[in-house]
Amino acid sequence: MSFLPVKSYGRIPAIFDLPQLIKVQLESFQRLQQRNEVIFSK
Repeated sequence: MSFLPVKSYGRIPAIFDLPQLIKVQLESFQRLQQRNEVIFSK
């Protein structure tokens, strides 16, 4: 029987600063909706 190697992510040093992640996601979703309105209104 073979085992997969175990990876530990407990020591990842990089921490990314995402100050306004929800705002960025909402704005991106709104742009997507606007594009779909243009496509489907033709």
